[in-house]
Amino acid sequence: MPDLSYFPESQLAAHAMANPVAFGQAHREEIKHLADIADLMLRPFDEAKAAIEAALKSDQPMQRYWGAMVCTAFGKQAAPLADLARPLLDDTAEVVRVRALEFLGSIGEIQPQPALIKLINTTTDPVLAVEALNSVVWFKDHFNGRHPVQRSDFHPIVKGGDVDDRLNYLNGIPYPAEAKGKKKKGKK
Repeated sequence: MPDLSYFPESQLAAHAMANPVAFGQAHREEIKHLADIADLMLRPFDEAKAAIEAALKSDQPMQRYWGAMVCTAFGKQAAPLADLARPLLDDTAEVVRVRALEFLGSIGEIQPQPALIKLINTTTDPVLAVEALNSVVWFKDHFNGRHPVQRSDFHPIVKGGDVDDRLNYLNGIPYPAEAKGKKKKGKK
């Protein structure tokens, strides 16, 4: 069976949920190619660089998505590809923009939070909003205060479920929030 995890959740929710098996079968060759791109992060950077460049320049959004993901995995080693990743900040696929922001923000080329906040506040896709919020939290929690955000920055047009949980996390409410009055079970 084709591995659908090579597509982000927002893409699966929009295109695969009606019939995931048929979607996987219809995208079998694409999935194989996406796996090949993802596997580039397992090779030495110099060996993988040309293929990463091709992915970043691809006319296929999911190839650009994985190209940016691979760049993030390589971190500063992939800094020479920043000029190829920069146009992805205006990509037609919002999810590709999120991954480009992650790469360029993680290597210190840009401050990613303003663009992530704008995307979260304007997208009509609740799953994409959560994916972008995951990136916001990653930057907030793992970059020694270089990418701060405040809950008051966010006014998303989509609400509910995981969007609210992620926004609560920014307010310091643990994920998932504990119900009031419930005691944690422990050993007796």
